[in-house]
Amino acid sequence: IVERKTNVDPQSVNDTLMLDNASRALLYGAEFSASYSFSRKFGMYASGSMTKGLETSNDNAWLPLIPPVNGRVGLVYDNPSLFGADLSFAAAGARKAGFVAEGETPTEAYWRLDLAAHSKIFSFGRCALQLFAGVENITDNAYTNFLSTNRGNIRLEPGRNIYFRANFTF
Repeated sequence: IVERKTNVDPQSVNDTLMLDNASRALLYGAEFSASYSFSRKFGMYASGSMTKGLETSNDNAWLPLIPPVNGRVGLVYDNPSLFGADLSFAAAGARKAGFVAEGETPTEAYWRLDLAAHSKIFSFGRCALQLFAGVENITDNAYTNFLSTNRGNIRLEPGRNIYFRANFTF
């Protein structure tokens, strides 16, 4: 069962998705995840995935909503008595015309650099507070996430995003 757009007008922002039987399909892919600790406080990690999907009952048409090849590598610092930080590089491959399902919008490959930090946990009796801050897409690259285009009206993802968050538990 796959979701297909019933009105494939690129100018429309109100695409209707209907469930449809793909009859026979071939899905294959791979994913990996690895991490290494240099010391108790410093480490690095990497992850990635790749998925391909073909509807074999329909002249090997591409299945919808299959993400492009993507991955992330990062460096981590974590000192529970002070703070932690994470610097990461993420990338996603292109989904070019001819390699996407009917009605989907092709996208270019992109990369982004993110930085996140968090404070130690401050305890107040039965309550606790932890603060978070970060910058997503530090280089302010203009990019389009392939799966966002399938919602109809998203053309570019937000640029640089600076955030502050708090987690208060009681």
